[in-house]
Amino acid sequence: MGILAKNPMSKKSRHENPPQSVPESAASQEISRETAGIAVASCSVPPQRLTLFAIETFFIFAVFFLYGAWPVPDENEPNYILKAVRFWNPDWLPNDAFLNSANTHWLFYQTFGWLSLYFSPAVMTWIGRILLWFLLAAGWQRLSWTILAVPWYSVISAAAFSYFMTFYQMAGEWVIGGVEGKVFAYVFVFFGLNALVRNRWNLMWVCFGLSAGYHVLVGGWSMAAGGTAWLLQKRQDRASLLRMIPGLLIGAGLSLFGLLPGLGMDQGVPKEMVEKAHEIAVFERLPHHLLPSAFPWPMIVRMLFLTLIWLICSSLHWKRGTPGNRLVGYVAGAIVIAFAGFLIALAFPSNRPLTANLLQFYWFRLADFAIPLGVSLSAVTLFFNASQRFLRENWSEEKSGLGETVGKHAFFVIFLAVFAYWGFWQLPPMLSGGVVSGSNSLTLSWGFVLFVATCKTFRYFQFSGDETNDRKRTAAALFYASLLLYSGTLPAVLNYARERVIARPPRTVPDRFYSPWRQMCEWIADPNNTPEDAKFLVPRRSESFKWYANRSDIGVWKEMPQDAVSMVQWFETMEDCFAKKNVPDKEKWLYGLASVLSDKSPEEIAALQKKYSFDYILTEGWPLLPTLEKVYATSENPADRRYVLYKIPGFGNLERTRMMPPAWGETEDRILIPQGELLPTLEPLPPVVPAK
Repeated sequence: MGILAKNPMSKKSRHENPPQSVPESAASQEISRETAGIAVASCSVPPQRLTLFAIETFFIFAVFFLYGAWPVPDENEPNYILKAVRFWNPDWLPNDAFLNSANTHWLFYQTFGWLSLYFSPAVMTWIGRILLWFLLAAGWQRLSWTILAVPWYSVISAAAFSYFMTFYQMAGEWVIGGVEGKVFAYVFVFFGLNALVRNRWNLMWVCFGLSAGYHVLVGGWSMAAGGTAWLLQKRQDRASLLRMIPGLLIGAGLSLFGLLPGLGMDQGVPKEMVEKAHEIAVFERLPHHLLPSAFPWPMIVRMLFLTLIWLICSSLHWKRGTPGNRLVGYVAGAIVIAFAGFLIALAFPSNRPLTANLLQFYWFRLADFAIPLGVSLSAVTLFFNASQRFLRENWSEEKSGLGETVGKHAFFVIFLAVFAYWGFWQLPPMLSGGVVSGSNSLTLSWGFVLFVATCKTFRYFQFSGDETNDRKRTAAALFYASLLLYSGTLPAVLNYARERVIARPPRTVPDRFYSPWRQMCEWIADPNNTPEDAKFLVPRRSESFKWYANRSDIGVWKEMPQDAVSMVQWFETMEDCFAKKNVPDKEKWLYGLASVLSDKSPEEIAALQKKYSFDYILTEGWPLLPTLEKVYATSENPADRRYVLYKIPGFGNLERTRMMPPAWGETEDRILIPQGELLPTLEPLPPVVPAK
C-alpha cells in the first residue's frame, strides 16, 4: 500500500501520541479524516487537487459508461427525447396522441430539448448521456472524497454503487442509464448530499430544490430525507431552522418548475376521472414501481439483505455528530419513506381508489437509490480503515504477524474466492445462457456469499478481554467482510466491458426482429410510401416506432401520458386495440396485435379505425389478416415474414399537407412469437438514410 513505509508506527507510539481530532466547525471547509472515521496516517494527498479530481472523474465516468452505454434508444429514451423534440418543434407529428399530452417535465424540455434544433435525436441522446455521466461522476467524486479523502477509492465506490443499483434494487429504480429528467435530478442530489455531509444545509436545500425542478418526486423525496437527516443530528451539530430559511426558500422556489406542471395538468378535471387515472397508473401500468404486492419476492429479499449490510457497516464506525452520520440520516429517511409505502399498501387493501391515490408518489424510489449509495460509501470507508488497521497491527516483527494471520484464514479466503467465481461466471450461463440475462441468479449467488461472510464475521467478534487481540480480531473481520462486499463489483464491471465490444441492437429488441423492424420503419418513413401526417396502429410494445418511422401512432404501452384525461383515454385505447377478449385478465396482454385483430370482424376493425382515426395498421407477420389490404411486408416468404403493413379498404391515400420531419434513427421492440412458430434470424440490413 505504500503507506506503511511512509508511516512506520509502532503500537507503543500510537498509544503515546494519539491523532488529534479536528473541530467540527472545520467540517464545512474540509472534512477531517478523523471525524470521517479515517486514520490520520491514511494519505497525504489533498482532496482539492484539480488533476486528481479530473483523473478520478474520468475513471468514474468510464464505470458509468460501461453500465449505461447501451445502443440508442434505450428504455424510456424515445418517450423523453421525442417529447423534448416536440416541445421545440410543435409542428412535428401533430396527430400523435402521446406527444399531444401534458408536458410535466418542463424544465428538462426547456434546458435540454433545444439541442433538437441542431442535432438528430440519436446524436442528441449521446450528447445527453455523456454530459450526464460526467456530471454524475463529478458529483460522486466530490461526495466520496468528502467521506473518504483517499485517492482512487471514489472509483471503487462508484463501481459498487453501479453494481448495487443494477442488481439489488427493489422497485425498478435506476440512475446510470439513458437520458431523462430524473437523471438530471440525481445529478443535483449527488451535489446536495455532498453539501449535507459538509454541513452546508442551505446549499443542500438549493440542490435538492433544483433536483425537484427536474423531477419533482426525486427531488421532493430527497428534501424529505434531508429533513430527516437534520432532525437526527444533535442540535449543536446542525444549522438552526432560522439560518436555513434562505436555502429552504430558494429550494422551494426552484422545485416549482417541477411541481406546478404536475399540479396544473388536472385542474378542472372531475374527481372520478383523476381517481381512475391513479388506479390505472398503480394497478395496471406501473405496479412494478408502485405496488409492493407486485414486487418479486427475491428483489425484496435482496433489498432487505442490503439494508442489513448498510446497518452493520454504518453502525461500526460512523458515530453521531460526524459528517458520515449525516449521510446515515439521509439513508434512514429513505428507508422510513419506503416503510411508509408498505404500510399504506397494507392499510387499505379493500379501498382501491384511496390506495392508488396514496401509492402514486413512488414511495420506494428513493430507497432503491439511497441504500446502495449508503452501502457503497460506508463499506468503502470501513474497508479502508479496517485494512489499514489490519496491516499496521500485523506487518511487524512480532510473532503474531501478517503471515500467521493470513495463514489462519487462508482456507476461508480460498473457499469464498472459488465460490464467488462460480457464482459470477459459471452459474448464470448454466441457468439462463448468459451472464447478463442471468443477473438474478448472479445476484442471489453473490448474496449467499455475503451471507456466509457476514456469519463468519460475527464469529470474530468474540472478545477475549485482551485489547490487542480484540483489535486484531475485529480488524480482520471487517477487512474480510468489506473485501468480499467490494470484490463482487469487479466481475460485473468486466462483464459490462465485454458487452460493450459486441455489436448489437438496442437491448429491448430481440436480434432476430431488429432488421425487419428497421426495414419496415424506414419504408414507412419514405414520403413516397406513406404521407407524413399519416397515423398508425402499431404493436403494443413498439415504443420506437416514432423514433424510426417519423410517423404518428395512436398509442403504445410504454408511452403513458401523465395528465388524467389523456391517461384514461390512453388506457381505453390499450384495451380496445390490444387486449385479447375471452381470456383471463392476467393473460389479455400476452398476445400480439395480429392475433388480437384476427378475432375481430371487418366491421369491428372499421369501427376502431373510425374511433381512433388511424390510416394504417402495422402488425406482426403472423397470423395474416386477409380482410385488410396489404401494403407492404418485410418479406414475401412466410417463414421470414416479421411485419406486415395494412390499410382498411376505403381509407387512407388522403390528400395531406406535407411536413418535413427530421431524420434520425435507432429502435427497440418486443412482440409475442406464436407458440410453435420457428423464425430464422435475419442478417442485419445495411443502414438506410431516411428520405428527406
